Amino acid sequence: QRTQRTQQTQRGHRRWRRSSASTNVVPTLRFDRLLGELTSLAPRFAFQLPPYFLNNARALGTLEGMARGVDPNFSVLRSVYPFALRRMLSNPDGSELITRTLSRLTRASDGGVRWRFLNGLVGDAAALLGVRRRQLAREMTSTRPGRRYIIGLVRAQLWTWAKVLRRGGMGVSPSPTD
Repeated sequence: QRTQRTQQTQRGHRRWRRSSASTNVVPTLRFDRLLGELTSLAPRFAFQLPPYFLNNARALGTLEGMARGVDPNFSVLRSVYPFALRRMLSNPDGSELITRTLSRLTRASDGGVRWRFLNGLVGDAAALLGVRRRQLAREMTSTRPGRRYIIGLVRAQLWTWAKVLRRGGMGVSPSPTD
């Protein structure tokens, strides 16, 4: 079951990468429709949404509706997405939730780093923000949580390579002291 979940996650990441990287398309989401779906699901599955969530969703739905009155193509998500990516990559407040989310997105099942995905994520964020990758990378490393995250990635990759070498992978024999 875990393998099946991992494969589904990987397929989802590949689909997101294809749609996102090739055209820099931001996923579409209409908050008014989201709120409608959530309120129809809540009684059916007997779960409650916190009042602040409903209030925020209503406010976003209302603002999006007003903005769509002026520009039918307006998308709140398209406006927020670049900011959210930048925030996630730099994590200035050191949010544990953001760290876990970013790790789940960028770590492979063997513990290594999904460098292509991370590279694409940074590339997409840079393109959406209108900045160079290098500038975004500097922003990531300008915060303590961002530096910790990068150090964690390097450690994870070194650990993965060490495991491969210990098993005699990559055509290199493990040292006799292992």
